[in-house]
Parts: sequence; C-alpha cells; structure tokens
Amino acid sequence: MPVPLEIARINEVRSAVAVGEMADEHAALADGWLNYTDGVKWANCATAVGLTADVSDEDLDALEAFYIQRNEPPAIELTIFADENLLKKLGTRGFRVDHFENVMARPLNMEALGGSGARARGGGAIAGGGGGDDLCGLVSGRLSAGLSIKETRKDDLQRVIQQATLVSNGFRPDDQEPDEKNIKLMQKAIEHERSTSFMAYIDSQPVGGCSMEIFTINNTRACSFWGTSVEKPFQKRGIQQALIAKRLAFGISQGCTLAIIESKPGIPTERNAARMGFTLSYVRMRLAKPLS
Repeated sequence: MPVPLEIARINEVRSAVAVGEMADEHAALADGWLNYTDGVKWANCATAVGLTADVSDEDLDALEAFYIQRNEPPAIELTIFADENLLKKLGTRGFRVDHFENVMARPLNMEALGGSGARARGGGAIAGGGGGDDLCGLVSGRLSAGLSIKETRKDDLQRVIQQATLVSNGFRPDDQEPDEKNIKLMQKAIEHERSTSFMAYIDSQPVGGCSMEIFTINNTRACSFWGTSVEKPFQKRGIQQALIAKRLAFGISQGCTLAIIESKPGIPTERNAARMGFTLSYVRMRLAKPLS
C-alpha cells in the first residue's frame, strides 16, 4: 500500500477534481481548485491548493476575493503535510480551523480481505452490481434478515433521486428541513461518470445508501467511498459494514488495489471502517475565515 504522503496526494487530487467537476463555478489556483456551489457549504472551499506548488500572497488574495465576491466565507482544505509557512500565512490572515476529517485506507485484494467463501450470518445477502457475496463474512455481528444491496442505475432517475434524498437527509440535523440544494448536488454526484452507487433494502424497503468513485492517479487504481447513510431505525444492524463490504468487492472487480474512506473523527463511519480493515492514513483540516 502507498505511504500516507502518497495516499494524500492521490486522494486530494481526486477530491479536488471531482468537486470541481460538479461545482457551479471553479477556478484553478496553485495546482488546486477554488470551488463554489450556491447554498452547499461543504463544497465551497479551495481544494488541493498548495499540495504540489508554492502558494504566494497573491494566490491567497485571489482565494479570499473569489469567495468574498460570492458572499461566502473563504475556506481551504489542507492536510497534515501542508507547508508550515502556508499555515502561518493563513493564520495571520484570520483563518481558523473549522473541522477535521480522518482519511483511512486499506489495500484491496482478495488475500488482504481474507479470501473468498465467507457467508453472511443472519440471512442477509450482499447481491447485485458485481460481486460481494464472498465478503459478507467480514461484517461483525448479524446482518438484518431480508437485507439486500443493489446497484443504483444512473438511468433510473427515480432511484437516483430516492438515494440522493435518503443520503442527504442522513447528514442533516433533525431540527432542519430537507435541503433541496444539497439533495441536487448529491444527485449530481451519484450520476457522475466515475461514480457507482448502491442502496440497501430490507424486504424491498430502502434503508440506506452509499457511493464510490473509481479512479487512476499516479499509476494507482483506487476507489474512494463516500455518501453513506443508514436510516435511524435500521442503524446498528451491520448495514453500514455490509455497504463497505459491497464496495470493497466491487473495487476488486474493477481492478482497484487501494480503498479510501473519509470520516469525521469518532463517528460510526470511522468505527465501521476500522472493523473492515481500514487504518488512519492522514488527517485533513478545513480552515475558514469569517466574512467581515
């Protein structure tokens, strides 16, 4: 498996390109991108800036102007490998840490996954969309009876919108109304040409969804897992682990040798990823500057 610095270079470029392709507006800056999508905070930040190039004061002026002109707080994502001088410059300008994300990775091959032939316990089936039955045994505990996982076809608009809504609602606080702008961007992500998505069903009822991106950067064929949510009444039943297992199997079928997953520290996604063999590779941080 690549070393953490190389994984960071692979994944940050992947993320920057994907977000830029889906953004309402984007512009190149210091080998990275400035991204903006109206009303979607998580997508409005500079990505991969300074990853492989120096960032000048003029670059930072341009970054701030790009977001201020759109009435959006200037923001940038950096990794723990960021240049110390860049961090000092951002601090002097009033940027402060907004949040952290842990980026976890694992090698992807059948030997690393324990071979084939493992079966699910509890009557679940990881079926449809390219393999997966042989990885059910990786799920700790019992799978829910009647569970199946099926690929969401991009030409099935009803299913795509259903998954986009389910996943987007899973990320919003209970006291907030559904956000149509976030749902629309999630739909665009599911329909993206490098994305493959799955939904979990119990007795044909949709109870969860997830997506992955398959890509090749620096001669590494890899997959990144994202957009996972399970409906609250169906949590703690092994469904999220089953969704991870499904994507591991699909990644193998597509020739991937590396799997990556991102998570806020300390949440169930991180714990489930660790149970499925992922280990911490690096930390990403988002820094933002309040609008004056």
